[in-house]
Amino acid sequence: MKEHQIVPCNSFNLAKRLGAYSAVAAATASVADIAGAAEVIWDIPDIVVGDDPGLLFNMVTGETASAANDDGNVTSGSMRLIGNYAALAGFGRAYIYTPASSTFGAFVGVGSDAILLAAGTQIGESQTFGGNADYPSIGNYANLDNWNPEGTRGFVGIRFKLDDATHYGWADITYNDAVNTATLHAFGYNDTPEAASAPPTDSAPAPLTITKFEHDTDANTVTLTWRKTTATSYILKYSTDMSDWSQDLDDGITAADDENPEDADHITVTFTLFENLTEEPDLFFRIEEEI
Repeated sequence: MKEHQIVPCNSFNLAKRLGAYSAVAAATASVADIAGAAEVIWDIPDIVVGDDPGLLFNMVTGETASAANDDGNVTSGSMRLIGNYAALAGFGRAYIYTPASSTFGAFVGVGSDAILLAAGTQIGESQTFGGNADYPSIGNYANLDNWNPEGTRGFVGIRFKLDDATHYGWADITYNDAVNTATLHAFGYNDTPEAASAPPTDSAPAPLTITKFEHDTDANTVTLTWRKTTATSYILKYSTDMSDWSQDLDDGITAADDENPEDADHITVTFTLFENLTEEPDLFFRIEEEI
């Protein structure tokens, strides 16, 4: 099965929306085709998180940033992870939080204990979700204290709201209580409301996923990095509305065009935008397998 991957470029807000969509690639692929398996995966460099207030990571945009404080995480889709709650004696452990803007957010688990999930676990309405909503100013939260032995890596299942719709997702985390840290490896969610989400399995082929996006307005270029697949060549398509994908920005892209050949798992290529695209308020790019 061929794959494709989409990322938007908004001239005013370059938020990176990276998703791994496994629908069959076609020049006339529609939004309905894409929505059939809308698992969004953010494959990030590992981030080691220590004492509170910790790290913010946003399911929708893929952005990560140091948290300014324990309160006020109200951004839609934004979670918070800490490796050690040092502010309160006796509670030194890792915690994960949903946005303080909603008491609906929760984690697969019992009470305020998040259960360690395996890759491929279906995270959806059939799961039991828990959390502690006693402190709404910091959001619902759960701890990873029951993850044993030390240095255990696994997935946290997450339920949250986007525009009043229920979504399910996950975070790939290693917790090491011995050194009071938690490491965030990746995270993702299903952008179809009510649809279950599943962390990728190690045995599955790496999805065609754009992992980095840069827009140079001065040079009028975009630089994309995506995971290599078994394809020998790729096509870069663009759209202004995510409906018409009939236009190519480039095709016949191969490993020979890779600007970072030292990275054996990814391909990085810089593309010059057509002059007529510079004034478009919204641009969406899609990488497809060609051969």
